[in-house]
Order: sequence, then C-alpha cells, then structure tokens
Amino acid sequence: MVEEKIMVVNLSKALQKPKTKRGNCALRLLKSIVARHAKTVVGLVRISPNVSEAVWNGRYHQPLKTIKVKIVPEDSLVKIMLPDEKKVVKEEKKVEKPVEKKVEATPEKHVGGERKAPGEKEEKTEEDKQKEKERRDLNKMKKG
Repeated sequence: MVEEKIMVVNLSKALQKPKTKRGNCALRLLKSIVARHAKTVVGLVRISPNVSEAVWNGRYHQPLKTIKVKIVPEDSLVKIMLPDEKKVVKEEKKVEKPVEKKVEATPEKHVGGERKAPGEKEEKTEEDKQKEKERRDLNKMKKG
C-alpha cells in the first residue's frame, strides 16, 4: 500500500462520453486511476462525498476536467479526499437502553373484555336492541 499522497487526476476522458453519462464516468475514471496508483482493486476505493460534489459541481453533463485529491489508505480500503479535507473519526456512543418490564398476558383478561367461547353468542341488552331498531328504521326512511 501507498502512504498518504496528494495527486492531480485528469478526468478529461469523461468528456468523450455522451452528456448524460459524463458525471458517472468521471467518478469511475477517478476510482480506477487511484486504484492503479495505490496498487489495489477498484472495489476497495471509496470516494468522499466532498470529492463527489466537486466532480458533480457542473452537473452531470460537465464534470471537472482535473481534480486535486488526497489518497488516504485505511486498513484494506483506500479513501479519496480533497487535500484540505480532514479525516473524520467516528466515535461510538454507548446508549443505555431503558429496562422494560415484561407484562405477561393472562388468558382470563383481554383488552376487549372477557373472551367468549367460539360458539357462544353475546347477549344484547334491551337498550342495544332498541338503538339497533331505530337505526334500521332510519335507514329504511332514507332509502324509500
């Protein structure tokens, strides 16, 4: 692997492609050139979001012709950054999860009331029967 290095990459070959494919081609070209110089495969090269924004600055149809980048090897990966960009170290935050009390549901209690046997019908009170009869009468009046 190569140590940290700053280089200028020529991306003008991307301008030979159709307008709609130039931006993507420029990023692929950047990755392949850096992979060749870092003596690694293209799959292990990661592009920083700032570099990507710089290349895409002219939209997809007019990317940069040259770009100055910094190559930073990390473990097995190679990162491409802007020269003035600093390496971001992610800090792992330990989040304490609140202890949840497990509530066991008993078969006798049910949220909707007591459970009935599958074949058992629910008994209606006189008030419920009267309200249902009034609703039916109102529906008949509306229809006819």
